[in-house]
Order: sequence, then C-alpha cells, then structure tokens
Amino acid sequence: MSVQFVVSSFISGIGQLVVLTKIDKIEKVVETEVDKVFYSRDIQSCVEKFAESFGLPAGYILPMKNYAQESSRNTELEILTLYNFQQLLARVDDVLTNLKDNTD
Repeated sequence: MSVQFVVSSFISGIGQLVVLTKIDKIEKVVETEVDKVFYSRDIQSCVEKFAESFGLPAGYILPMKNYAQESSRNTELEILTLYNFQQLLARVDDVLTNLKDNTD
C-alpha cells in the first residue's frame, strides 16, 4: 500500500501540502545561508522524492529550516517562513473556492 493511497483515502477532497523540515540537515550551507534553499540540488532532490511518494506536485512540498537553534532574528529565515505561509494560504484559498463552487 503506497503512502499516496493511505493519505488520499483519509483526506479526500482536502488540499494537501507538506512542510519539509530540518532542511539544514540535508544541506549544511542552509544552516547559515537560508536563501540558498531553492538553489540546493540535494534539497530539490528530497522535495522531488517526497512529491513522488505523496503523489503531489513538487510545488506542494515546502522546505523549511527549523527555528529551534536560532538565538537571534534571521531575516532570510523569516522570509522563507512567510513564503511558506503564503503558499499555505494560497492552497487554503483554492480549497475554499472549490468548495464554494461545488455548493453553488
């Protein structure tokens, strides 16, 4: 039984999004330079593997560095967080629009 089948059977009709955390463990340069997240081949490869496993477009897998070890504000990390939050809100908007269209 595939991960995609199990996930789809539980949340059919609900938008799906995956937040891929601890990306700094995949690519060490991201520990200090979060803006490199979208240029890393290793992170992109991991995103593609998750996308294939879950049967989602790669754009629905959002890479995120954890805040746990941050002792000061990091603008690059905050931008990444806001970008991911924006993507999440866009998916929510899509789901709500589809629900509204289906009830009209």
